[in-house]
Amino acid sequence: MDLNNTQCPSCNQSALTTRIDQYDNKQIYIDAITCNNCGKNYDLIWGVPYLGIFKQEEILSLFEIAANAAQYQVKEKNADHNYLNVISMVNEYTNSCNKVAVLSKYGLTNIPYWLEYRYNEHLFFKTLTQAIDLRNKCVLDIGAGSGYDSLKFYSAGATVTCLEFSPALSAFGNAEYPQLRWFGGSSDNLPFADCQFDIVTANAALHHLVDIPKSLQESLRVLKPGGYLITLGDSFMADSSTEEEEALIFNHHTSVLQGINEQVPKFQLFTEIFKYYKDALDIRVFTQNLYGLMPYHSEWSFEEAITKFPQLAGSINFLIQKKQHISIPQSSLSQEAIRPSEYAKDLYNPDLGIHRLIDLIADQFVNLSVTDQSYPKFRLLNGWKLPQAGENKRTVYKRARLFFSLDRLKDFLHLSLLIPYVSNYDSPTITIKLNSINVFSEELVRGVWHELYIPMLVEVHTHKNFLVEVQLQSHNSSEAAQEFYIRDLELLPEASPSNLFALEHFGLETLIFTHFKGKHSVTVLISPDFEHNMDVINRLRKWQLNLQLIVPSWQDFFYSWIPECEIVETYPNFISDPTSIDNYHIQKPIQLVAASNSELKAVLQKIISVDLDQVYWIQSGGYSQLLASHTASITDGNLTEATAPLPIQQFSLSSTNQYSTHSKQLEQKVSYLEKQLQDAREEIAAMKTSKFWQLRGRWFRLKQMIGINHHK
Repeated sequence: MDLNNTQCPSCNQSALTTRIDQYDNKQIYIDAITCNNCGKNYDLIWGVPYLGIFKQEEILSLFEIAANAAQYQVKEKNADHNYLNVISMVNEYTNSCNKVAVLSKYGLTNIPYWLEYRYNEHLFFKTLTQAIDLRNKCVLDIGAGSGYDSLKFYSAGATVTCLEFSPALSAFGNAEYPQLRWFGGSSDNLPFADCQFDIVTANAALHHLVDIPKSLQESLRVLKPGGYLITLGDSFMADSSTEEEEALIFNHHTSVLQGINEQVPKFQLFTEIFKYYKDALDIRVFTQNLYGLMPYHSEWSFEEAITKFPQLAGSINFLIQKKQHISIPQSSLSQEAIRPSEYAKDLYNPDLGIHRLIDLIADQFVNLSVTDQSYPKFRLLNGWKLPQAGENKRTVYKRARLFFSLDRLKDFLHLSLLIPYVSNYDSPTITIKLNSINVFSEELVRGVWHELYIPMLVEVHTHKNFLVEVQLQSHNSSEAAQEFYIRDLELLPEASPSNLFALEHFGLETLIFTHFKGKHSVTVLISPDFEHNMDVINRLRKWQLNLQLIVPSWQDFFYSWIPECEIVETYPNFISDPTSIDNYHIQKPIQLVAASNSELKAVLQKIISVDLDQVYWIQSGGYSQLLASHTASITDGNLTEATAPLPIQQFSLSSTNQYSTHSKQLEQKVSYLEKQLQDAREEIAAMKTSKFWQLRGRWFRLKQMIGINHHK
């Protein structure tokens, strides 16, 4: 264990010694390192000395680490499993005159996001280090992550020390890249003596830090005279910006919504320390873009930057040379909130890791309501998107957390929740946890407001607060499919369940579960849009429904061959003769209207004689709404559309979970029918290639164009 040039963060003396001779990188050793001056002990966590503490103001960052620690190793290994190879590839791509050939060599047709990101990052790295001989230099990488940027310095001949706040990332980096020296700790209290490093660097790290000015001051303290401070990859916003403006930036930032504590600091946080020591520093400022000013790389003097940038936003990078020795006061440790070894031992079990932090949540973040607009950044980090004006619900991405004081604990949790419909329908599962213990887990239908009353039948082992967490699991990975709405979450002494439910943001499969389940047949009014209609028909047939179709008279042949479908009525050709439907009314009762756009829907609406409040319009992708909620009229040949607010249709269910699960037999039947449909599609595709069917298709299109009835 190399403790050279370290110092005790508690007393700031170079008196640290190890108390163990041998250790296993898969174990945690408490009090493995001691300070011979003040007696403070530190832990060895998975082979990495952790020379620091976890403070109260770092609790949000600890939540993020606990929530994502189990993913870090998998994500890092899958994405850039060998950073040395990635660096080699980026170098090759950068130096090549034929970049297309380089991509082709690695089996790529276009530059992927990760390579483009690393390539741009590499260009800035070269710009900032081109005049520095890195050979035999002593480098400190602050916020080293899992070691990618550290390896760039190591590959150039430097000796690299990595400091990382997250025990999970430092353990991964130490295991993968033992040629680098690893420490755990905080950048605002560096565990190193004064003037120890030729280069201090931080790549895309400053905007994660709790105290940026103090961290930059510490970086200057440990930097040798003549050495360089290099920062890359940070964004900034105007000094006049508000917390609400920053929250708007991250409202659709999925990593923040999953707990990664990104921030866009104000410009002054980067520069106040440099202003104080500017006479001893040579400061060069580089921007990658300045929003509204220039979208390309530029270099600025420090005086230009501090004059222009406080009113702007963009990205910022610094190359700072410490021209002479600076007398900088040393930091001291504040009060410890939780010991690193205590936190780390359950880190790879995110539920237990979070459980240890619940009592440490600051009082202002406890007992917040669903619609409370205060502390927007804290709410984002816990999955809650910003509330929309006039809405009585709030959007959640993947999981929502609410913290309550123990005096709020009651026998039942009431949750009003809706998972909006998505075209690629699945059966998502909602899991509810109390202090990380499951109290509810069930598949729920999309597009239905579910009123859940859940007994709190678990023992709470925290002493001050407790945590309610609502999680969504969906096989559909799109961002829209990972969102859900909550309009009420409250703890009650008793349950008052209701079997009255409501539809909102629903679709065709929602109607199948809530309206058509158990019915023998469904009547569908079909528009002339054949491709859209076949999508609707195939979706309905998956669920063993017999379909009664009302189809365009000039297209009835195309629908006559479909199994489990019966043509019960046709309507006139309004395309060739718009007046043909003026006095025409469909006599059959209708449940669904299949029309891909509002123009077709408006025409079909004219020939429906039944109550529109009982008819649903199926749009593209299966999205649905009551036909009566979307009215349109045709005046002088132009479509005039009036859209009412989306209604919430209420209906009764005999029990809360009547439509919430699918049997294995039904899933097997769906798979079987999907196979049949795929076979049918392949047969149709084969027929379309034959000359006969090509000519026949042209003939039908010609008849449709000139309005000839095919029966003549």
